[in-house]
Amino acid sequence: MDLVICVVLGVVSFVSLIWLLIRIGKITPIGAVLTFFLGIPALYYLYKFWGDDENDIRLPFFVNLGISVVSILVLLNISASDAMKEERAVALSEISKARSNPEMERWCREKHDAVFDHVLGTCVEADPAQKTAEAARSSDVMDQLNMHFAQNGLEARFSEVNESTPGGKNIAKLREMNRVMQFEFKSKTVLPTVVMVGECISTEECVRIESRLNTPDAPFTVARNGNLLFLGMHMMGDTARMVQAKGIFQGFKGSV
Repeated sequence: MDLVICVVLGVVSFVSLIWLLIRIGKITPIGAVLTFFLGIPALYYLYKFWGDDENDIRLPFFVNLGISVVSILVLLNISASDAMKEERAVALSEISKARSNPEMERWCREKHDAVFDHVLGTCVEADPAQKTAEAARSSDVMDQLNMHFAQNGLEARFSEVNESTPGGKNIAKLREMNRVMQFEFKSKTVLPTVVMVGECISTEECVRIESRLNTPDAPFTVARNGNLLFLGMHMMGDTARMVQAKGIFQGFKGSV
């Protein structure tokens, strides 16, 4: 849209300039040439032939001047808008680069009664809203499990499984699960080690799902901890890392 506006204004401005040059050229061709390259001679001819019925250039002069002023203002507005968009994009990019740091979050909370600022990379004093959010976060069992993995040497990226998650379409639809989280651990293989942890609606449901899935020929390893269910695909990553994750999961004390 900005490009269209610039093109239209450029064409209109060029046409009005040609109109002005033609009027000046009728008086003196040299004056038209000088006006095209310098612009200032037009002021001389405007003053000299002001009110002259035959050679007056007021109309084309002021039309060209008005269109030029409008063009400049539009271009300045577009430039300012582009600059704001760029600043916003940079700000969003910086925010998106800030990743969860469970160790620093726990250290700030336990040692300084503060919260970790992911942008500044340091502990900052929490306002009431942040304290409320931090309390809710620290009480979330999946956040606790993620910190438990980190404390035991397994840094993970975790996200909630939904229908767009590769291989998670059927799992996300399980009625027995309140939610399912996917944990990705760095491994020695090319692919990361991926496991899923589901939060069952009850411990009894977890027991039923575990007994149904935990068969000798199953393509995944299953473990239960309270109302949490661990699902690890044998083909997804490092087997040793998956066994380690399963052991850490079974030692977790935050589940119901």
